[in-house]
Amino acid sequence: MKKISLIVILSLFLSVNVHSLSVDRERFEYQQCVQILVELGKKESKSKVYCLCSVQMMSKKYSDRELDKIVSKGIDHLNKKTKSIAEKCAKKANAK
Repeated sequence: MKKISLIVILSLFLSVNVHSLSVDRERFEYQQCVQILVELGKKESKSKVYCLCSVQMMSKKYSDRELDKIVSKGIDHLNKKTKSIAEKCAKKANAK
C-alpha cells in the first residue's frame, strides 16, 4: 500500500511541470504580447492585465515544446488553439 501511495505522489509531483512554460518563455511571451497590444493602440495597463492572464493560462496548458509546435503551424492555428484563453483574458482585462 505504501508503494502505491509513493508512486501516486511521485507521478503527481513529476507531472506538475509537464504543461508549463519556462520562466524565460513566459517573460518573452508577456513582453511580446504587451508590445504588440500597445503598438495596436491598446492601453498599457489593460494590455498588461490581458497578457499576464494569457501567459499564465497558456503556461498551465502548454510546455515550451508544445507551444513551439502550435506557433510553427501559423498564426491562424495559434489563434484557434488559444481562442478560449483570449476570450477569458479579454473579459478580465476589460473588467479592470
